[in-house]
Amino acid sequence: MKLRKVLKLMIGFVLLFTVVACSTVDSAISKLEKEGYTVVEMSDEEINSLIQVKLLEYIESVYEIKDSDDLQVALMIEFIDEDSIDEYLEKIELSREEAAGLFYKNLYFTALGLPDEDVQYLIDIID
Repeated sequence: MKLRKVLKLMIGFVLLFTVVACSTVDSAISKLEKEGYTVVEMSDEEINSLIQVKLLEYIESVYEIKDSDDLQVALMIEFIDEDSIDEYLEKIELSREEAAGLFYKNLYFTALGLPDEDVQYLIDIID
């Protein structure tokens, strides 16, 4: 009887976490697109060419953020959860402060040829 309750509770937490995690990235994409940006999920092949295989376990997906001129301005990396960000950075021996990008919940933004202030602007849009 207790096992059944524990199992139901665990399933409930997993479902809740899934809904919350999905809503973060979906909400971010929606808000960025309302501001004129295009957000495109990268293919597994593209992600594999950017990120070492041993680090993929922490990452849910990677998105390109393009401006109105269709120029890629940033990458948005969706981590499985916020703890995964810390584990990922630990594996690559960086602290959050040292990482050349900005964080919002389980999302990590990194600029492509832009100053960090411009990436902060993207985070301000979704916050």
